[in-house]
Amino acid sequence: MGPTFARAIEGAAKLLGDRIEHHKQKPEISFADHVRTVRLNLAGRATGRHIVYFDTNAWVTIANVRINKQRVDDRMRDFALQVERAAATDRFLFPIGLTTYYELEATTDPGTHESLSGFIDTLSQGCCAAMFMEKIEEERGRLVAGDFRSYTGPAEYLRSPIELLGIPSIDINHSLLLQVADQNTHRKAFYDVATSLPFSLQLKISMEQGKEAWDNTAQTASLNDGKTTYQHEVPTLPMAIAHEVTGQVDVYCETHQVDIPLKSRNMLGYLAVLHWHQNPSNNSLPTLRVLASLHGLLRFDPQRKYHDGDAADFMQAANALPLATAFYTDRKLVNLLNDPRLTPLRGAMPCEPVHGFANMARHLEKLIDTPVPGRATP
Repeated sequence: MGPTFARAIEGAAKLLGDRIEHHKQKPEISFADHVRTVRLNLAGRATGRHIVYFDTNAWVTIANVRINKQRVDDRMRDFALQVERAAATDRFLFPIGLTTYYELEATTDPGTHESLSGFIDTLSQGCCAAMFMEKIEEERGRLVAGDFRSYTGPAEYLRSPIELLGIPSIDINHSLLLQVADQNTHRKAFYDVATSLPFSLQLKISMEQGKEAWDNTAQTASLNDGKTTYQHEVPTLPMAIAHEVTGQVDVYCETHQVDIPLKSRNMLGYLAVLHWHQNPSNNSLPTLRVLASLHGLLRFDPQRKYHDGDAADFMQAANALPLATAFYTDRKLVNLLNDPRLTPLRGAMPCEPVHGFANMARHLEKLIDTPVPGRATP
């Protein structure tokens, strides 16, 4: 156990006792209801703010500017300056996603790590994007149920940092602890303590424990093999997207042991594509749609191949597009998102992808001067 983790445990002990006493007064509130309430309160932090989603390189660059690391240039400094200006307005939120978390915790430079810990909580305001696996699983279930309702906003997508790894919960089996409070009370109190931990603390603990380097090459070969093998089955882009959606239905059926005939599973893929085509402003099943659209375009287009990092980039896009005003990422992904054939996707999720530090700085500078919808001008 590293020193940061030990101090966190010590500090959490008193809070846990306080939260147990608090929840003992409200036994009628279930753990699930409490989680929903906490998430709604968290989403309230997004009210009246521009939400901007950074890829990992943007976060690391800001950290390196702050410690004046070698190879930091004027464009990077200008970008970091505009980020600082944006944060000072209290009209911005910069949430973090799971892929970014994994990549940041694998950062090996101690100076970069320490720099990140100094500002990441201020920029993220304790908000992270919902775990990708959680959202895709939920949307698979909605698709199978024929549920194409629009998503309701940040409450569906913002989580506390600890929830990037799932909902923190415990089962209390010790008789003495159960004499203090029941299982439901312990679970709610533990959740409160866990969700109060800042993202910077998780980064420090990860650094002390040591993590393997993030491998951006892991899926590239298998994705290109699949593209070569099945490209003849997707002669049009809508068919390619439908094929990807059907693959998600297959995963759902296997995970939940649901027996849906192959013909019906294929029909669900085409039904989703048809719904998005006939209802262009509907933003239903956004995580699934972004993922299927990007993979579908690569599988359909014979001129494009998967490159290292694409799988992680596509997950970042699936986190960012439904949630954010803007998505700051690399040129390759921006070019893909700006492909005219994905215009319907972008119309349903008007998040602007931006690449290049000079462009990011100017875009952010413009946002600083742009009123936030629903927020009164001071």
